[in-house]
Amino acid sequence: MEDHGQDPAGLRKAFGLLSFALFLACIGSAVSAAESPIARVEFRRCHENPPPLTKFDGLHHHAELHLGPDPRDCTLVVMARDASAELRVEQRFEANFSISNEGAHLDLRGWKTGYSHWLGLGIIRSGGSVQTLKDDNVEWDGPQVTTNELREKVRGISPAYAQLIKSVDDSPVMYITSRISFRISMKRDGKWVVVQVIDYDTPMGC
Repeated sequence: MEDHGQDPAGLRKAFGLLSFALFLACIGSAVSAAESPIARVEFRRCHENPPPLTKFDGLHHHAELHLGPDPRDCTLVVMARDASAELRVEQRFEANFSISNEGAHLDLRGWKTGYSHWLGLGIIRSGGSVQTLKDDNVEWDGPQVTTNELREKVRGISPAYAQLIKSVDDSPVMYITSRISFRISMKRDGKWVVVQVIDYDTPMGC
């Protein structure tokens, strides 16, 4: 019987195909692992216009809202991929300084940011809803800022706006909401695990 032996080129080709298949399988696993357990959220019956329907493909979602859409004082519906999942929904506000000048304003996003506590909205099942909060009477946990600190910060951006500042506590200086966040946790083995964070940057003036 004639012995043809093994074809090295054929073996290399087979090994290459196997490696490529394993690579694709790993990519698929990574994509599945990154997929959020929360399918989407929807804002309904808002006092103002609702933010657009939001779908997720990862833990953290960030969006910038322009004048009009507002996630405050809405019915928030949460849809999980697991219909039986137990979900905890929380809301937090962030605030920054803004200096107004007869309609125009200079916003200091990211500087001396104040935070509210995470405020519980409720525990629901997939498809359930909670009522989102307005930022009336929010207690801010923020840094102490002197008038001189604020004036110097603004002077580096706009000397004209710096001249408007009389006191850190008086008009035209405002400390107002700049971001609204929602945190959704899922109960796993008796513990709450954060599965989705949604940050909305909100307009700080008209």
